[in-house]
Amino acid sequence: MERFPGYTLVRTEDCPEQHGTLTVLTHDVSGATVLLVENEDTNKAFGIGFGTFPSDDTGVFHILEHSVLAGSEKYPVTSPFLQLLKSSMASFLNAMTFPDKTVYPFATPNETDFKNLMDVYLNAVFCPLAMVDKSVFEQEGWHRSADGTVSGVVYNEMQGALAAPDAQLENALERAMFPDTAYGFVSGGDPASIPALTYEKYKRVYHRHYSADNCCITLYGKMDMAEKLELLDRDYLSKMPKGTSRPQLTVQHEQAGACVELPYYTENPEPDEVQCALAWYTGAFADRERQLGVEILLDALLGTNNSPLKAALLAEKLGADIDIGFDDSTLQPVLELVLRGATEESARKFAAAVRKAVDGILAEGIPQELLLASLNAAEFASLERPGTLPDGVLDAINASTGWLHTGDPALLLHTDRLFASLREKMADGWFDELLRELFAPAPVQVVQVPTLPKKRRANPSAPTASLCWSTR
Repeated sequence: MERFPGYTLVRTEDCPEQHGTLTVLTHDVSGATVLLVENEDTNKAFGIGFGTFPSDDTGVFHILEHSVLAGSEKYPVTSPFLQLLKSSMASFLNAMTFPDKTVYPFATPNETDFKNLMDVYLNAVFCPLAMVDKSVFEQEGWHRSADGTVSGVVYNEMQGALAAPDAQLENALERAMFPDTAYGFVSGGDPASIPALTYEKYKRVYHRHYSADNCCITLYGKMDMAEKLELLDRDYLSKMPKGTSRPQLTVQHEQAGACVELPYYTENPEPDEVQCALAWYTGAFADRERQLGVEILLDALLGTNNSPLKAALLAEKLGADIDIGFDDSTLQPVLELVLRGATEESARKFAAAVRKAVDGILAEGIPQELLLASLNAAEFASLERPGTLPDGVLDAINASTGWLHTGDPALLLHTDRLFASLREKMADGWFDELLRELFAPAPVQVVQVPTLPKKRRANPSAPTASLCWSTR
């Protein structure tokens, strides 16, 4: 007897990292991708993720995330999720908008609760009241009051989120690195652009992206998988024939050497509160060995104030501190270094200081004991998975990410082979060559300067942002 009627089996494989087996399926009618993570974890989890790629700063996918949780055809209450929080045994119940996907996961140890939550989530994403009730859009997105005031849950939330200088710096850096793709837009929404979103466009975007052939569904833990698959097929997926084409991400031509000067408007600008962000592309998402190598390398060289690269940069006394960022979940992963508490003069020396420090490390060679310590720490973290997310929720997010960029939802759930390979490569200079390659291109750079608001400046017509140089 066929174990998965209505689905085509892609593959089944053992997965020691998840203490069980992985099964990848595609749904025959809808084209949906399904990943089963079968193990003995009683904290069962479900997740459904959609590829959602912004084409502007209106925050439409952030607004949709809020909207679909505000009632559905089968659960037409004002806020079903608030009601669930009162009665559910869920250990996790939420949704998140990323720059390129939206994921709706939950986890619960109770079987009855799991079935109920799974139906609520599926009805929310596939049958939201927001598509027939404009008031949901106006409440969660934006509306204009009689006195002309603009308000809305996401609008108000993003006003607060983007007020901070760090958020403005990060958004400017993303725009500079990805001027031609979805990653260059503010996925959460820019309050200056949110009121440009119409209800009609909001509905069109929903129907384009919230389709079964543009989703990855994860079922995790100890449960009757065949039963859950039958429910999925009968109640939802079999009613959703696949479309002609899925939305796709595009690859950005790298912007090495781009530099932007960005003002941060404040009533009390201080000369030593300038920030400078430098960023480099780290290669293809699909090259998981390389991306894990970058993570280990950054920890070894920049993980503490005493790490070689960070110590060398702090010794230059260009600013108060240096932060490190690395996001390997996007189609084109990026690493960044942020100099904080600088002056305009010292900020412009940061890129040269990084180049000098990297050359110094390459001349001596990266200390093997630092690489080994960072590799061991990363491997331990991958197995123990410290943090606040249940294992199944993390797997659902990772499954959506791997599926989105490579078509393989199991890609990020395997790590043993990567660590073994990198351990073998440590002695032959592989990490030194990786360091050389990463920092060889000129960085993308954003310098953020505290500036008086226009009404207080002597030259109010000065530009709000400028290109300070470019080697493109």
